[in-house]
Amino acid sequence: MFKTIIAKLLSATGFLRLVRWYNRDRILILYLHSVVDLQDLSWRPLRTPFSIDLLRRQLEIISRHYTWLTLDDAVEMLSGRKPLVPNGIVLTFDDGYRNNMSVALPVLERHSIKPVFYVATGTLNNRMPYWFERLDYAIQQLREPAQVHLEGRSFHFAPGDRDSLRESYAALRRAAKEHFDNDREFYEFFNGVSDTMEKSSGKALAAVQAGDPCSETLSDDDLRSLSTSGRATVGSHTVDHFRLDTVDGKLCADQLNESKRYIEKVTGTVCRHFCYPNGNWNRDVADAVAAAGYDSAVTTADGFNSVGDDLYSLKRSHMPQSSDAERLLLFMSGLSHLKERLVSATTSRRALFRGVFNNRQRKAA
Repeated sequence: MFKTIIAKLLSATGFLRLVRWYNRDRILILYLHSVVDLQDLSWRPLRTPFSIDLLRRQLEIISRHYTWLTLDDAVEMLSGRKPLVPNGIVLTFDDGYRNNMSVALPVLERHSIKPVFYVATGTLNNRMPYWFERLDYAIQQLREPAQVHLEGRSFHFAPGDRDSLRESYAALRRAAKEHFDNDREFYEFFNGVSDTMEKSSGKALAAVQAGDPCSETLSDDDLRSLSTSGRATVGSHTVDHFRLDTVDGKLCADQLNESKRYIEKVTGTVCRHFCYPNGNWNRDVADAVAAAGYDSAVTTADGFNSVGDDLYSLKRSHMPQSSDAERLLLFMSGLSHLKERLVSATTSRRALFRGVFNNRQRKAA
């Protein structure tokens, strides 16, 4: 409610329009994952799915204030090789869901939007559901209570209590990401958990993934069609969706090169763009992306991109689940993140001061 009031005030006073003018020479990149028609769902993920109705309303609002660009054009502009256009914006989709093409793309085309589909090539053609959806589905098929143990903690899953399932599912994901610093071990853990739950219930997402509105992935034929028609750009998201800063240099290079070669073989066009899985990257990973022959790489760090910025650490903002025009435009202005940045900076300064104070006390003692 508070943000809505602030957003409406900023819009009514013309302040948001002023901010857009101030940022007119900067490019905003937005990203989404799966986009679904809620009426088509055969099961409802614990994480709130992004609906096509919401996206439709958002695009109507955004298109009145921003100019849609392809990522190819955005990279040319950011590198200084092409003139900027005012308030340029790019839309990208991560992971390679088929609903990006079947559900979202027809709506995008009404606004002349040519998005980027970043695909993890090892998941194409429904080879294997993503671990988080496989686990989500397995949890919801349980007939008896289950527990998962990790690093001395127990996570309880009670069938029939959706709120409790959602909380335990989110807590387990967070704990695992903090615990495992190697994605091979991370995936082995979650595959083992899902295996156990699937054996208990006798149901698995892999059995219904083909045709599933949530988890079905693009096929080789889909990629070929998208590339040939020019409806979208196909970029790489690795082979196995590994967080590249958690694997060794050879595996990192293999993930980058093999996914690029696969996409180029299927589409017959050069794969120029890359997306870091989970947004994880460091300088060594960025250098490996450049060495593999990509022209750009996107992160999940919020913000705008300016001429001269590093093309291998481009900022992106996740599309918010809001259809309120003022709040959506407030988000896109960057002002909605100001409070979080100030809180984060204040917390960091307090921690620094506490550390200095404690050191002085220890020395005095």
